[in-house]
Amino acid sequence: MVGPLSFSINEEVGLLVDGFDTPPAFLMGHTAPWSAALLEQAGLTKEIDLLAYRLRPSEVPAAVKRLAGLATRSGRVSVRRFDMRNYRSEIETLIDVFNDAWSDNWGFVPFARTEIDALISETRFLLRGKYGRFLLLDGEPVGVMLALPDLNEVTKGSKGRLLPTAWMRLLGTCWRDSWRTARIPLLGLRKRLRGDAAAPAMLALLVAEFLDESRDYALDWVELSWVLETNRSMNKLARLAAGAPAKTYRVYSQTL
Repeated sequence: MVGPLSFSINEEVGLLVDGFDTPPAFLMGHTAPWSAALLEQAGLTKEIDLLAYRLRPSEVPAAVKRLAGLATRSGRVSVRRFDMRNYRSEIETLIDVFNDAWSDNWGFVPFARTEIDALISETRFLLRGKYGRFLLLDGEPVGVMLALPDLNEVTKGSKGRLLPTAWMRLLGTCWRDSWRTARIPLLGLRKRLRGDAAAPAMLALLVAEFLDESRDYALDWVELSWVLETNRSMNKLARLAAGAPAKTYRVYSQTL
């Protein structure tokens, strides 16, 4: 048995064990500092840690931009936004890349058709083309980055209730697209490219291109989460861009 997590690894996962001094990003948990001790006293032990990094779009290190520039030198690599006129098709391409790119990761569960339909219906009102990117190699989508506007920023202080006024703030923010924070829950390359020498540069290109544009719409910070502690290449890139992790979430296990 492992936990805490929602119905699958593709939803909320892990118990916050470090980083209590900042609010959680969208679809990331937040628990009291003493929660971990309760689980450990009950006999649960650490299975794996999930790391969350935060960075300001206005402070992207020059090293990340230089690394991103390497990806385009061959002329074979490019980035394009999501095409919102073909939203369902774009989401299906995203899931196809995701199911391949994450297939060897700890706890991986492929997206099912019902999850895709739910994702389409639940996120359509939030997303704009600028929040999604595909990395193309010779015109083929081989990488993906998806950012989600941070609903928590708008609903904080409402104690989880939309009434009487939180719904107006939410509706107004969606209409104006005036988010101040965002989270990147999906970032990856197809499995066949994972060991490629250019892979770090390709991932850096996806992140840098989004962050560079996001300065124009005044995002205060963007969270890259979550990253498995065992994912060396992604953690190396995240630390290069953002420094030390802002939050750590822990998945526990117990033999039944």
